[in-house]
Amino acid sequence: METQLDIKSAVGLYVGQRKLYFIIGGYFFLATILFEVFKVDLFVPCVFKSFFQFDCFGCGFTRATVLLLKGRWIDAFEMNKLVFVVLPMLMYIMVKDIRIFLRNLRTN
Repeated sequence: METQLDIKSAVGLYVGQRKLYFIIGGYFFLATILFEVFKVDLFVPCVFKSFFQFDCFGCGFTRATVLLLKGRWIDAFEMNKLVFVVLPMLMYIMVKDIRIFLRNLRTN
């Protein structure tokens, strides 16, 4: 029982220290679900494309991520090639951040 409380408090502490990341991630997760299920587009429009009338390097990244999760690798690559570089890098950074957090939690 004590172990579960420790895990819950550690998760709460981790989320509490990174509220902004979880808010932004939750927004994109919710926008993706709404778009895929109900075709409601709540994605943030690209400011670069609004001003200069052509796609930036980030345009289509969220949709490419969704295509990648669906297993449509070629379509994801055509939508935005950087998805194959940025997503593994983000996963590495997240795992590293969690490991550092857990290491600091054990020493304190």
